[in-house]
Amino acid sequence: MTNSYQEWKEKALDLAKKSDSFFVLNHNTLKDAAGNPVDQLVAGAWYLENIRKPDVGHEKQFVEEGVLLVVDDSGFKQGFEAARLASRILGEGVSPSEISPYAPGRGAVIVNRQRCKMLGLEKSMEGNPLVEEYVEEALALDSK
Repeated sequence: MTNSYQEWKEKALDLAKKSDSFFVLNHNTLKDAAGNPVDQLVAGAWYLENIRKPDVGHEKQFVEEGVLLVVDDSGFKQGFEAARLASRILGEGVSPSEISPYAPGRGAVIVNRQRCKMLGLEKSMEGNPLVEEYVEEALALDSK
């Protein structure tokens, strides 16, 4: 974990030598050597061009940026579930201690076709019955 854009790139390149795949989280707090914020799409473009490993994320925004695959765990879905719990507690008077922990159902499995082509995976992903949605292009690469 780092906020240094340079260190982030160095670590990504090093990990690419040792890893079979990547899990991509937020990279919108990176700063250049002068302390200036690095645009997430700039960092994303560098990543897509330099890391040639299958990658997954947790929100649709990442597959739209160019990550290969996500199982969407959207902020909307999380907020909806939080509001539902708040309604039970505040509206119905249910004690929080009476509510069992649970995990909401998974979101859609979404694949980025441009990343598939970059990684040579288009044949294995096309027509896969687990994939529920496709994104055609990588915004990070289109932003250049």
